[in-house]
Amino acid sequence: MKSNLRVAFSSLALLSMIIVIATPAFAQLDRWNDLTQRVAQLVAQGRLTEALPVARDALSVAGSTFGTAHVNYGISQGGMGYILMLMGNLDEAEMQLVGAQATIESSVGAENINMLYPLANLAQLYYARATASQANPVLMQQHLAKAENYGRAALNVAQKNFGTDDIKVAPMLEGLAVAYVSDKKFPEAHDVLQHSLEIEKAGLPANNAQIIRTENELGWVLEQMGNTAGAKEMYQTALAGAQATLGDQDPFTLSVREALRRLSSGGSTANSGAQENFLATLKQIVEGSANHFGALKGDREDDQDGDHVWKPTVALPGAQSCDIWNYHERDMGSGYVCHYKSYPSEAAAVQDFTNMRQAVGQFLGPQWSMRKPTGDDNSVRFTNEPYGIDVRLALKYCGDNDCTLNVWIETDK
Repeated sequence: MKSNLRVAFSSLALLSMIIVIATPAFAQLDRWNDLTQRVAQLVAQGRLTEALPVARDALSVAGSTFGTAHVNYGISQGGMGYILMLMGNLDEAEMQLVGAQATIESSVGAENINMLYPLANLAQLYYARATASQANPVLMQQHLAKAENYGRAALNVAQKNFGTDDIKVAPMLEGLAVAYVSDKKFPEAHDVLQHSLEIEKAGLPANNAQIIRTENELGWVLEQMGNTAGAKEMYQTALAGAQATLGDQDPFTLSVREALRRLSSGGSTANSGAQENFLATLKQIVEGSANHFGALKGDREDDQDGDHVWKPTVALPGAQSCDIWNYHERDMGSGYVCHYKSYPSEAAAVQDFTNMRQAVGQFLGPQWSMRKPTGDDNSVRFTNEPYGIDVRLALKYCGDNDCTLNVWIETDK
């Protein structure tokens, strides 16, 4: 009997020891889950500066709880990398995302679903590097090749886990199409967009906004391929869906109508080299909008009305003056503003504005929606809502034969 009691007490002591030892581990797991969920919430709300330290805590907890070779550590690395990428810190983001890829692959395999996110984000990161490297075509091509490789790898993981025709595969197809378009691989872009459209039509309600957007993107790609009839048909389909679903005056509806009008009048984005230098610089500025245009800031100017002002290191060609304004301390984002040109006559200014509006709209592509104030033919706004960026053109001060064309690139980041 005493022997049995001794065994019972020994077992109870061992159980108590296990509980005491295990409790902190469970607590740490809960803490890691809570931190990871908090990071996701803050990122979804666009609160990146708040999300970053939480993501660092999640990474630290993952390392101490699971070890640096565990899949959860890789997940936290990927989360850190994604936030850093959105904030424009591409070097550190790349390090974290490459680390996430290696950690997850060695832990659970190259085709595990958790590989999808670092691969897709690395594709996005190298696309951002490519667009910022236009002055160096060789480097730009290297970055585009990496973006395409990672995009195809992400697509492969998605198809392995979800199937080739699952609706969750469509974003990977469309992400890959962006890289193909930048690399002027329009047939490849057409094929992946066509596949995405087929998936969306099978898996989403008729005239879903995403279906309409993919139709519009396909129209634009067909236009670049010289297939005017196919592009016109696709634009018409997209316009009918946009009018029925979004309304006749929705910014996206207006942008599709403008594309169809341009194509029907004989204009085309294909073979258009107009204002190439201006558009290349505009793209550099748009891509540099992260972190309140931090990478483009030059000398500090006198503050005005509590806002911070800098001279940019990159200016639009021909602009009389450009400034970077930071309104973010008043929760109003930031703006890159240029007074582009003065004109001796209003007619000349209107003509130049019309040409620039068409060139900018064609250049930005179908991912950007266009709208203009009712009755105002001398102002237009292009918006890329997922990234919180606006490009605005406007003629100002048209009086006494003196008009100024202003260009704004604004971000709410």
